[in-house]
This record gives sequence, C-alpha cells and structure tokens, in this order.
Amino acid sequence: MLDDHSDVKHRPVLEELSLQLGFKLVFSEAMPGKKSALAWFLPQRTESYIIQTDADCIVDDNFISGFQGRIQASQADLIVGRVAMQPSANIWSKLAALDHMSLQLVTFSGLKQDRVIMAAGAAMAYNRERFISELPNHMDWASGEDTFYAQALDPKKGEVIAAPEVGVLTKAPENLSSFIRQRLRWGGKSIAYRGFWPVFLALSVVLVNLTIVIGVFLSFGQIDYQLIWYFWLYKISGDAILLYQFSQSYGGEKLLKGYLTKALLYPFYILLIILLVPFSSRGKWLRS
Repeated sequence: MLDDHSDVKHRPVLEELSLQLGFKLVFSEAMPGKKSALAWFLPQRTESYIIQTDADCIVDDNFISGFQGRIQASQADLIVGRVAMQPSANIWSKLAALDHMSLQLVTFSGLKQDRVIMAAGAAMAYNRERFISELPNHMDWASGEDTFYAQALDPKKGEVIAAPEVGVLTKAPENLSSFIRQRLRWGGKSIAYRGFWPVFLALSVVLVNLTIVIGVFLSFGQIDYQLIWYFWLYKISGDAILLYQFSQSYGGEKLLKGYLTKALLYPFYILLIILLVPFSSRGKWLRS
C-alpha cells in the first residue's frame, strides 16, 4: 500500500492494519498527491504490470484474477475496470453516484467504439514502463494520471481495452460540499484532455446543460421558449433509457430510483461547477 500523504489522519490505522494483515506499507518520499507518489514509487518496481486500486475501495472477488487473465490474453498497455459508487441517504450523494454511473457508461461505450474518453485509477491494470514514460507529459496536475494515460493510448492498436467484469465499489461523496469538491478536481483537468472525443464530450456537456438552464429561466419571461422544455424532456428520456440499459450489467439499478428529481437537478449542478471551476486551483475548494 502506497501512502501518497493525501490523508495523514489515516496513517496510524494503515500502520495497524499492515501489521494485522501482513501487507507492506510504503510512505512516499515525493510531494503529496497520487501522481507524485506513483512517479516516485513505480521506478523502484520490477514487475511488468501493475494492478491498481484505491485504499477505500471494496474489490470484487475476481479483481486480481480478472485483471491477470486480461493481461495474459491481450498484453494491452491499459486494462480499464469498473468502478461503482455506493451513495448515502443524501440526495446529492445519490446524484453523485448516478452521475458517476453515466461516466462509466461513456467510458465503456467509448472503448467499445475504439474511442478513449477516460479511465478510473481505482480499477485498472497497466504496463509499468509505458505508464512511467507517459507521466512526465502531465505532471502539472496532482492527479488525473488514469485519464491522461488512457488518452495517450490507441485502442485501435489494442493498447487499451475494457474489462467491465472486473471492478470495485467505493463510497460516493456524502453531501453537496464533498460532491462539488470531487467534481471540481475532476472537471478542472478537462482543459488538458487529449484527443477530439474527450474534448468534444466535455464541451457538449457544458453547452447542452448551460442552454437548458438559460432557456428555463428565459421561459418564465415574455418570450416563448417551449422548444427548450421539449428538448429537456427528450434529453431526460433518452438518458434514462441509456442508463437503464447500462445498469443491467453495471449493477446500478437502485441508482435510478428518483431519477426524475436527479435529472432535473443535474443541469443546475453543472452550471454551479462551471461557475466554480475558475476557483478550483485554490486550496480551499479542494480541501476535504
């Protein structure tokens, strides 16, 4: 277990667990942050492949064997696993989990069409040397090593493949504040995305939801903006169909409960993130 100094209060717990369970706990000598810790740690290893997850995740029973089988069969530079979120009772936590399921839908749908959109470091396996060679290209960001690495690969050459049958479960943000902080960390890195499709999708999400919010407010005036309401209804319905189909294999059917309320909140949440992104470099927004 590699300690990247992201949460020092957990160190005593990790030290006790390492003694009980017999795993090796390594304290990074680099700057705080996952990417710096990996850049320091990985050159010390000799294995050809690394199977990676986060310390707060519950892994599937086949997590190791599933990735090993994919590595042996494909020799791909990156194998992307599945990450599911377990929400709390808070409505914002449920929206965060549903939003994350939609990101997983985009991830695996893109890979099925040989298009890399993103990846999740909580469930992935990768070629150690190739990963190290790509790290210097985006060291300006403290995290995002998963998505930036994935976007540097070519799925048409078999360099990155999907393994949705292998995954982990992690807790969703517990409230609106932690939800926003997490999405600011993720959204802030979108300006450094590589390739046409990741940039196109990021811009599409912003423009579509911004149009909906502006149209809704204008529709309360004297101008008739019924088209916006029809478009919003069409989007909500289309998203529901796609999410339902994906949830059958993803295991997130329960996240669709109360879908209409979450779908109505979503454009306004996106607008809030857009307004806060310029401040995302300030520590107070990222502090957990």
